[in-house]
Amino acid sequence: CALPISFLVVALGSVAYSLPRTIDLLGATRRADAHLTPAQRAIDWVSITTIPPAVVAFYRAHLRPGDRFYVQAPNTTASGDLYNTVFGVARFALLPHVPVARPGEADVVVSFDDDPRTLPVRYTSIARITSEGQTASVARVR
Repeated sequence: CALPISFLVVALGSVAYSLPRTIDLLGATRRADAHLTPAQRAIDWVSITTIPPAVVAFYRAHLRPGDRFYVQAPNTTASGDLYNTVFGVARFALLPHVPVARPGEADVVVSFDDDPRTLPVRYTSIARITSEGQTASVARVR
């Protein structure tokens, strides 16, 4: 009986401790974004990631309605896990397109700092840009 009560007390204490800072942060974020249009607000979060917004726009421009995409990026970097960053950004920024787990299931491969030709699939075309020293590719799978 004491364990559930202790857990509840700790949980409530944690919420009470962090709530004022959370409210302040949400208010500051709202004030900072108040000047943005709804369209800008929808994509503004992309600008705070390590993936340049131009790369996200490039990916979007090369996807057709209903495309399934595979994300290709190096597994790790000195500053963290680049693959998970790219996958997280792509998963939301490329909605309503659907991410898939294997390149063979994809209609399109979106690559960041990697070469789609190293994957075991054939392509009909590969488009590539270079932005801020990073390479992004979109490869249409056969």
